[in-house]
Amino acid sequence: MTERPAPIQVPFRLGEILVDPGRGTLSRGTMSRRLEPRVMDVLCTLAAHAGEGVRREVLLDAVWGDIIGNDEALTRAVSRLRAEMRAFGSEALVETLPKRGYRLTCAAVELESQGESRRIAGPDRSRFRLAWVWGIAVITVVAV
Repeated sequence: MTERPAPIQVPFRLGEILVDPGRGTLSRGTMSRRLEPRVMDVLCTLAAHAGEGVRREVLLDAVWGDIIGNDEALTRAVSRLRAEMRAFGSEALVETLPKRGYRLTCAAVELESQGESRRIAGPDRSRFRLAWVWGIAVITVVAV
Protein backbone atom coordinates (compact mmCIF):
# COMPACT_ATOMS: atom_id res chain seq x y z
CA MET A 1 0.00 0.00 0.00
CA THR A 2 1.31 3.44 -0.87
CA GLU A 3 1.74 6.17 1.71
CA ARG A 4 -1.00 8.78 1.82
CA PRO A 5 0.17 12.37 1.37
CA ALA A 6 -0.26 14.30 4.60
CA PRO A 7 -2.66 17.21 4.34
CA ILE A 8 -1.74 20.40 6.18
CA GLN A 9 -3.08 20.34 9.76
CA VAL A 10 -2.08 23.81 11.00
CA PRO A 11 -3.66 27.17 10.11
CA PHE A 12 -2.39 28.67 6.85
CA ARG A 13 -3.13 31.46 4.42
CA LEU A 14 -4.10 31.34 0.78
CA GLY A 15 -3.66 34.95 -0.23
CA GLU A 16 -5.95 36.88 2.13
CA ILE A 17 -7.98 33.81 3.14
CA LEU A 18 -7.14 32.24 6.50
CA VAL A 19 -7.69 28.47 6.53
CA ASP A 20 -8.05 26.80 9.94
CA PRO A 21 -8.20 23.01 9.44
CA GLY A 22 -8.75 22.36 13.16
CA ARG A 23 -11.91 24.45 13.20
CA GLY A 24 -12.84 23.61 9.62
CA THR A 25 -13.18 27.28 8.69
CA LEU A 26 -12.19 29.78 6.04
CA SER A 27 -12.12 33.43 7.04
CA ARG A 28 -11.23 36.81 5.63
CA GLY A 29 -11.73 39.93 7.68
CA THR A 30 -15.05 39.57 9.50
CA MET A 31 -16.40 36.89 7.14
CA SER A 32 -16.09 33.26 8.19
CA ARG A 33 -17.45 30.07 6.63
CA ARG A 34 -17.34 26.47 7.82
CA LEU A 35 -16.33 23.77 5.33
CA GLU A 36 -17.54 20.19 5.33
CA PRO A 37 -14.75 17.91 6.67
CA ARG A 38 -14.00 16.20 3.35
CA VAL A 39 -13.98 19.52 1.48
CA MET A 40 -11.48 20.86 4.04
CA ASP A 41 -9.38 17.69 3.61
CA VAL A 42 -9.32 18.21 -0.16
CA LEU A 43 -8.20 21.83 0.34
CA CYS A 44 -5.50 20.87 2.86
CA THR A 45 -4.17 18.12 0.60
CA LEU A 46 -4.01 20.49 -2.37
CA ALA A 47 -2.35 23.15 -0.17
CA ALA A 48 0.35 20.69 0.88
CA HIS A 49 1.24 20.49 -2.83
CA ALA A 50 0.33 24.05 -3.91
CA GLY A 51 1.43 24.82 -7.43
CA GLU A 52 1.78 21.13 -8.26
CA GLY A 53 -0.76 18.88 -9.89
CA VAL A 54 -2.34 16.34 -7.54
CA ARG A 55 -3.78 13.27 -9.25
CA ARG A 56 -7.39 12.35 -8.60
CA GLU A 57 -6.34 8.95 -7.26
CA VAL A 58 -4.01 10.60 -4.74
CA LEU A 59 -6.77 12.92 -3.54
CA LEU A 60 -9.22 10.03 -3.24
CA ASP A 61 -6.69 8.03 -1.24
CA ALA A 62 -5.71 10.98 1.00
CA VAL A 63 -9.25 12.15 1.73
CA TRP A 64 -11.38 9.02 1.60
CA GLY A 65 -8.68 6.47 2.41
CA ASP A 66 -10.08 2.99 2.89
CA ILE A 67 -13.65 4.26 2.68
CA ILE A 68 -14.96 3.92 -0.81
CA GLY A 69 -14.71 7.31 -2.46
CA ASN A 70 -15.30 7.83 -6.15
CA ASP A 71 -14.64 10.39 -8.83
CA GLU A 72 -18.11 11.85 -8.42
CA ALA A 73 -17.58 12.45 -4.68
CA LEU A 74 -14.26 14.19 -5.42
CA THR A 75 -15.81 16.30 -8.17
CA ARG A 76 -18.60 17.40 -5.78
CA ALA A 77 -16.06 18.25 -3.05
CA VAL A 78 -13.99 20.37 -5.46
CA SER A 79 -17.15 22.07 -6.73
CA ARG A 80 -18.17 22.88 -3.15
CA LEU A 81 -14.65 24.17 -2.40
CA ARG A 82 -14.79 26.47 -5.43
CA ALA A 83 -18.19 27.78 -4.33
CA GLU A 84 -16.81 28.60 -0.88
CA MET A 85 -13.77 30.32 -2.40
CA ARG A 86 -16.05 32.40 -4.66
CA ALA A 87 -17.83 33.64 -1.53
CA PHE A 88 -14.49 35.25 -0.60
CA GLY A 89 -13.96 36.68 -4.08
CA SER A 90 -11.33 34.10 -5.04
CA GLU A 91 -12.40 32.60 -8.33
CA ALA A 92 -9.61 30.47 -9.71
CA LEU A 93 -7.63 29.03 -6.81
CA VAL A 94 -8.35 25.43 -7.81
CA GLU A 95 -7.41 24.55 -11.36
CA THR A 96 -8.68 21.40 -13.08
CA LEU A 97 -6.06 19.35 -14.86
CA PRO A 98 -8.28 17.48 -17.34
CA LYS A 99 -8.27 13.70 -16.92
CA ARG A 100 -5.51 14.00 -14.29
CA GLY A 101 -6.44 15.93 -11.18
CA TYR A 102 -6.33 19.38 -9.61
CA ARG A 103 -3.84 22.09 -8.70
CA LEU A 104 -3.97 24.88 -6.13
CA THR A 105 -2.74 27.94 -8.02
CA CYS A 106 -1.51 30.06 -5.11
CA ALA A 107 1.05 29.54 -2.37
CA ALA A 108 0.01 28.18 1.02
CA VAL A 109 1.70 30.03 3.87
CA GLU A 110 1.70 28.27 7.24
CA LEU A 111 1.02 30.46 10.28
CA GLU A 112 3.30 29.72 13.19
CA SER A 113 2.63 30.41 16.86
CA GLN A 114 4.91 33.49 17.17
CA GLY A 115 3.14 35.29 14.35
CA GLU A 116 5.82 34.29 11.88
CA SER A 117 4.90 32.48 8.72
CA ARG A 118 6.64 30.18 6.31
CA ARG A 119 5.76 29.17 2.81
CA ILE A 120 4.55 25.58 2.68
CA ALA A 121 4.23 25.15 -1.02
CA GLY A 122 3.34 27.15 -4.05
CA PRO A 123 4.40 28.38 -7.42
CA ASP A 124 7.63 30.32 -7.76
CA ARG A 125 6.39 33.77 -8.77
CA SER A 126 9.73 34.78 -10.32
CA ARG A 127 9.17 32.23 -13.12
CA PHE A 128 5.72 33.70 -13.79
CA ARG A 129 7.10 37.25 -13.91
CA LEU A 130 9.78 36.15 -16.38
CA ALA A 131 7.15 34.41 -18.55
CA TRP A 132 5.00 37.55 -18.43
CA VAL A 133 7.92 39.75 -19.53
CA TRP A 134 8.70 37.35 -22.40
CA GLY A 135 5.03 37.35 -23.39
CA ILE A 136 4.97 41.15 -23.58
CA ALA A 137 8.21 41.14 -25.59
CA VAL A 138 6.78 38.64 -28.09
CA ILE A 139 3.55 40.62 -28.48
CA THR A 140 5.56 43.81 -29.03
CA VAL A 141 7.75 42.18 -31.70
CA VAL A 142 4.75 40.64 -33.47
CA ALA A 143 2.85 43.93 -33.39
CA VAL A 144 5.79 45.78 -34.97
